[in-house]
Amino acid sequence: MSSIPPLERTVHLIFPPFGKRDVQCSALKRIPRGRQVPLHPQECISREQALRRYTINNAFLLLDEANRGSLKVGKLADFCIVGRDFLTCSQDELAETQVIATYLG
Repeated sequence: MSSIPPLERTVHLIFPPFGKRDVQCSALKRIPRGRQVPLHPQECISREQALRRYTINNAFLLLDEANRGSLKVGKLADFCIVGRDFLTCSQDELAETQVIATYLG
């Protein structure tokens, strides 16, 4: 039996009351809304893990990792360009990062 990789959904990025700050605080810092201290900080994930959860891991969920989920020759290339390097910026800058362009296909 193969294991299922950790996945994320993106509905909370589109519909209130959840936004990108909530995603950042819940997954990367583990600070839920209304709290000042981390909840189970040992469960924080890295930015690289978060990126995988929204890309290749979800392609696996769709049984389509051969066609999507990573940028490789021959794969569909859905991607976005953001205003800063989200792998190296500060936590505060991460929450304020703007999407500059989104490309599908």
